[in-house]
Amino acid sequence: MIKILFIDDDPSFVEAMKFLLQENGFFVATANGGPEAFQIANEQEFDVVVTDVLMSKSHGMEVILHMREFHPKFKIITITGGGWASAQFHLDSARLFGSDGLLAKPFSIHELIHEINRVLK
Repeated sequence: MIKILFIDDDPSFVEAMKFLLQENGFFVATANGGPEAFQIANEQEFDVVVTDVLMSKSHGMEVILHMREFHPKFKIITITGGGWASAQFHLDSARLFGSDGLLAKPFSIHELIHEINRVLK
């Protein structure tokens, strides 16, 4: 079973994604920001980390750098709706920081599953 750590500070979005991913056969752990995600990642192994860029408790680029340093085997997918800059700007930055996959919000569960499968190949 593919194990995913899903990081976003929007609780309703996190719960919806967790439910949809579990319905499609994935194991999903969730975190509302970097500090919680770092603790969870130290306790469990994951195949994929999905992280938002703009979060209240941390920045997605910080998450990417931390995961690359301490958990280099984890594949990383960055998601964003934009914010103070365009979604494309944030996604381009995430790629430079080491993200394996990129998705702009809004996206469908099928697009997310496709990206998960793509980064794991």
